[in-house]
Amino acid sequence: MARILILDDEPKFSTSLQGLLEGLGHEVSLAKSVPDVLESHLEAPPELLICDLVLPGPEPMAAVTALRAKAADLVVIAVSGFFDEGPGVARFMEQSGAAGFLHKPFDFDVLLELLRKSLGHPTDEAQGSREPDLGAQGSLTETSLATVLVRAAAGFGSVVTVSSDRGMSRFFLSQGRLCFWQSNRPGANLPGLLGLTEDQVRPVAKRGRLLGRSLLASLQAAGLTTEPMAKSAWRQGIERLLPPLLVAPGEVEIRESADWLDFVPDLDLDVSELIIKGLRQVDPKTVQNYLGQRIHGLLLPGDRFEELSTVQRRIFPRGLRSKLSKTGILIDELLQPLWSDPRRREEAIAEIYALLVTDQAIVLERASEPDVGIATGMGVIAEREHQHDNLTGLDPETREIREGIREFAMALPTMTHYQVLGVDKTAEKQAIQDGFRAIFVRYHADRLRDVDLGSDQELVAQIQAAAGVARDALIDPDKRKEYDAQIERKASGASSDVEALLATDGTMRRVERLLAESRYKQARRLVDELLEVNPADPRFQIFDQFCAAMGGEMDAEDVYETVKERLEDLVLVGSERMLGELALRLGRDEAAKRHFRAALEQNRSDHAAARNYRRLGGKI
Repeated sequence: MARILILDDEPKFSTSLQGLLEGLGHEVSLAKSVPDVLESHLEAPPELLICDLVLPGPEPMAAVTALRAKAADLVVIAVSGFFDEGPGVARFMEQSGAAGFLHKPFDFDVLLELLRKSLGHPTDEAQGSREPDLGAQGSLTETSLATVLVRAAAGFGSVVTVSSDRGMSRFFLSQGRLCFWQSNRPGANLPGLLGLTEDQVRPVAKRGRLLGRSLLASLQAAGLTTEPMAKSAWRQGIERLLPPLLVAPGEVEIRESADWLDFVPDLDLDVSELIIKGLRQVDPKTVQNYLGQRIHGLLLPGDRFEELSTVQRRIFPRGLRSKLSKTGILIDELLQPLWSDPRRREEAIAEIYALLVTDQAIVLERASEPDVGIATGMGVIAEREHQHDNLTGLDPETREIREGIREFAMALPTMTHYQVLGVDKTAEKQAIQDGFRAIFVRYHADRLRDVDLGSDQELVAQIQAAAGVARDALIDPDKRKEYDAQIERKASGASSDVEALLATDGTMRRVERLLAESRYKQARRLVDELLEVNPADPRFQIFDQFCAAMGGEMDAEDVYETVKERLEDLVLVGSERMLGELALRLGRDEAAKRHFRAALEQNRSDHAAARNYRRLGGKI
């Protein structure tokens, strides 16, 4: 990542931009004026300067000149909220050799594109987690054949030979194209692809060998095929042969050679398109083996994101790529909504792998799996006491990073989920996702790659685990309400014992079942147990009042209005059915019918609501 200096006298703009760029792993410093640059930033000059054109004091060009004297390759990007274009901007651009000019306010993605062009992709191969390079040969255990073919095809000429229990196959590749292929699998030779019998081929092949002809030339001379027919058969054959091999184990050999280019029929097939199409058909469980822990990483656009967009959309029409932005998205966030649709989830996993293999996306991986702590309702608590190693002798930057990690980790047991993510209790979904992403990026493996973390690697895993638990609890509305209730219980001194809470949750489910069966007396006895655990819980209070009203112990009118009002801020299973039953008791059939219909919209398997709805003349 790059060292970036923002020279701007607007603190709000500078700090906001600093946070966004640091989120991508860049090292960002701020300066408010030219003297500030001359005083504090010449000893370690930046690689890139984002420079406002209107500053108090000396002209910004003085800062560019001083920095260029220290770093000749300095890249400059000019910004201004005052100038749009004109002679002043043109003069600065010419004198500074600036890579671009942006008028404030500008789209962050536009700045990222300028950074990519000026510095290289901000998350290029060195920063993204990738499958190992096999060199000239190796086993297809951590690296798939799909990845090998894409990488080999990037050169002028390569021959890739793969051997497995499916036989041996050879692929001739050049400049992103599959030119030709061979395989010893039954039916995968040219006669088999053309549907020719052995009796037809044997005498023709024998005569061809005597005359020094290729098999294709021999079959053509015998009138059994034409070159277009043969090429069509090979093209159809590779689409059947390739998919099972792409993520299968085996041994592979890669040889750089172009001496075959003039001697094989050129099928001219786009390798990336073949790979994307093939991965659409493979077993997603096998794909996950090659994805590994990257499946929990941060997904960002790669170098070929735009180039292959049409192909990707055609093969994966319900694709996820539209959700991918230059600021990244967690793969967990893409897959989480698909848990209830296994087939769609499997398709999404195949698509993500296709994006990675063909360099349409890259992934930043977590530093390590969080296996050293246990997630609790209020955060993550270490299973064992962490043994700190000594920070004496470390350079100041490493020491500062590790002290920050230790301070954060030590505070985790007392922090709420909101505090872990750095958001307040009113934070919306996007702010929660941004808070989690900020922690993820701050502690991802690539950003800390050059830092000697020592024993604090364990604490990084704890921090990531805590952030994950917090995000999962707060992103789901129902879980968040439950969690907020936990915080209130703890603040009021009510039981927060994990076993008691688990028992309470089980009792809640039993109450819900009894109410669905209209067994109000039995339900109320269980509600009394819940109120002993936490008498202030509004859900338990509603259950108690509802059971009392249905048993004739409380006024149904008062309970109906109270429940309607309180349910505006609560999510309660069966609430609409409860309101419908109260309305029935009050003789309000139309209101009851509306509530029962709403109950069925929430839960089609609510048999009690369905029964009452039909009784009132409703049609399901």
